[in-house]
Amino acid sequence: MKKRCLCILIVVLLFVVSVPVKVEAASNYHYLDEKGTKQYIASSSVTVISKSSSTLKPGWYIVKDKITINDRSVLIKGNVNLILADGASLTIKGADEDLAALQFSTNNSRLTIYAQSMGANKGRLESEGGDYGGEGIGCGKLLDPFNPPSNRLIINGGDVVAKGGWRAAGIGGGWGTVIINGGNVKATGGSYAAGIGGSDGNSGGTITINGGVVEAIAGILAAGIGGGDNGDTGIITINGGSVTARGESGPGIGGDAYTNDGSITINGGSVGAIGSSIYPGIGGGNPIITITGGRVSALGAGSSAGIGPYFSSSLGRVWIEPALGLSVKLFNGSNASSKQEWDTVSYPDRLRYVEQDRYFELTIWEGWYKESLDWYYYQNGAPVTGWVKVDDEWYYMNSSGAMQTGWVKTGGKWYYLATNGTMQTGWAKVGSKWYYLDDHGVMLTGWLEDDGKWYYLASNGSMQTGWVQVNSKWYRMASSGTMQTGWVKVASKWYYLDSHGVMLTGWLKENGNWYCLASSGAMQTGWAKVNGKWYYFYANGRMASNTTIDGYYLGQSGAMQ
Repeated sequence: MKKRCLCILIVVLLFVVSVPVKVEAASNYHYLDEKGTKQYIASSSVTVISKSSSTLKPGWYIVKDKITINDRSVLIKGNVNLILADGASLTIKGADEDLAALQFSTNNSRLTIYAQSMGANKGRLESEGGDYGGEGIGCGKLLDPFNPPSNRLIINGGDVVAKGGWRAAGIGGGWGTVIINGGNVKATGGSYAAGIGGSDGNSGGTITINGGVVEAIAGILAAGIGGGDNGDTGIITINGGSVTARGESGPGIGGDAYTNDGSITINGGSVGAIGSSIYPGIGGGNPIITITGGRVSALGAGSSAGIGPYFSSSLGRVWIEPALGLSVKLFNGSNASSKQEWDTVSYPDRLRYVEQDRYFELTIWEGWYKESLDWYYYQNGAPVTGWVKVDDEWYYMNSSGAMQTGWVKTGGKWYYLATNGTMQTGWAKVGSKWYYLDDHGVMLTGWLEDDGKWYYLASNGSMQTGWVQVNSKWYRMASSGTMQTGWVKVASKWYYLDSHGVMLTGWLKENGNWYCLASSGAMQTGWAKVNGKWYYFYANGRMASNTTIDGYYLGQSGAMQ
């Protein structure tokens, strides 16, 4: 019987280890797309970046190691996709004053940067233009300024650090499009150049930020995000993410004082813009400014307003839409007029203005907001309490609106919320114990069938292992929690569990052989007295019959004669 049980155990183990688990094949690389979804590409289609890489032609590339390229540029030619593998880094330090460190060498080229994860181990790109010119990532001076190119830089993830040389932007240069969907991006402009946007004398180009953490720092006489010295704002749109832009004798976000073109649209995200010298936080060259959402903080300097034109010398063109989810805080410069001088402005009634502080605030919260250590979710200008569904995830807010984590009991039922507040379903490990939450997040107790296997969950919801007594019946649960059936060896003793998992006692007939199970369920061996009669059981538990043991004859029934 032991050999039979061993065979059964081996078969079960072979089945368990053969259950398919989705892993990345050796022939594939993975990356996170613009939505943060894991995608795969065959490694045969991907070129590994090395120290000798000089021109990236159309195709896929991956940085797998820590690579440093000094005193030259890497050229982007065509549609290039670059994966920054976890733990890897690519550092480029350009030399030529006419070239960016990562240089778009032909019109209509595109560089898309991907990461493999969002954690601290995500891949890193550092790109610094030469000391005497060239962007960290951009067009340099190769391309015809009278025939502006339509190159595109798309950052979907990773740590990206870009620094421009003298008169060159950290990212951009002013020609083409920059789109940031995710990652941590830090861009620093050289003198007379923007952090993200225009190099000296150039427009900010087209800049769209949809997500990520973005920090843009200008060189002297330029915007953090927008135009370089004597360059207009360009077209700047912020839909999400956390954005900090700091001007240097220029606006945080905007263009040169003497330009009058461009637009700045803020639809969401958290935006902090700091002007310097006599420039506003947002504005400068009097672009059209539209704010429809997000949390915006703008600090003007000198005689400039938080949002508005340079030096408050003309009326601004600002639209604040009466949309929920909006928070605008404006701090005028120390010498500015106490009022915002706007030619056109619209806003809801909830407007607070404190003249003596040169302070303007409009707050209509919608969506997530962190106050002190707690997160709140606002709808219609008020914090939600109870259950709220956000982006297909459920969260629970207490009576004050604070987001809850851990175990929560509501409506007589228990739920478990992860550290980020999301309601959990399915198996969840809390501490050292496993629990099961149904499709509605409710913690289950009692018997559970999952994927054809039975488990038992105690009254506190924890998955049971070992011996479990339910309704006066004993069951044996494996270390994985699955209910066991058939012969089971526990310590040095054998037990038999029927097809329902119930531990049997008394007589058991299996495969034509008789066994006797004690009241404890343990299989009997050797001499045993049952109902006043003596029987003998071999070491494998099988009852002896029609034989003589120790001088005693055992009949057909197995009883000693």
